[in-house]
Amino acid sequence: MQRYRDYAQLAEDYSAIPNPYLLATTGLSASGKSCVSGSMAAELGLIRLRSDVERKRLFGLGPLDQSKSPTGEKLYTEEANQRTYERLAELAGALLTSGLPVIVDSACLKQSEREMMADVAESRGMPFALLHCEAPLESRKEWARNRSGDASEATEEFLEEQEAWLEPLTTEEKTHTIHLYTDQEHVGEAVADRIRQHFGLPGM
Repeated sequence: MQRYRDYAQLAEDYSAIPNPYLLATTGLSASGKSCVSGSMAAELGLIRLRSDVERKRLFGLGPLDQSKSPTGEKLYTEEANQRTYERLAELAGALLTSGLPVIVDSACLKQSEREMMADVAESRGMPFALLHCEAPLESRKEWARNRSGDASEATEEFLEEQEAWLEPLTTEEKTHTIHLYTDQEHVGEAVADRIRQHFGLPGM
């Protein structure tokens, strides 16, 4: 009887149509964005889109294939960045229109990139929030050094170069931004609770 109840509850959970909304990460590479977005996707039932994965798909590569692209070349030119964010916006928009909540896992270092994500939700009258992920440089270097089996190709050297590209959040952006210090424990679960409260979502 308990197994039946468990299966019945599972079927009910799967059949529930969530309220669509869009979350997007912002932050330097190796700042814990993928860990946070993965945890939140599981906690909140979100569809997760990753820039590292979609970028490689645009160039015919698998998620774990190594492009061996130098900084600013091949997969990491300005044109490639633009194509990647346009693809993320396209996919996120289609999913939101279908009634599914989405989290976009990307750096969104430039204001134009963050605005592109915000426009996807706002043009559909749906809620949007930025998740600004931060971590100490030494922690980020260690994560980059030890990371394996992941779509990201960020190296320790790249981390320092990337800081020059960061465009600070505007005053307006800060009104819908949640700041996360990802070197703290259980940060994904904690921010999932904040999102539930912010958007008035039911608990899991």
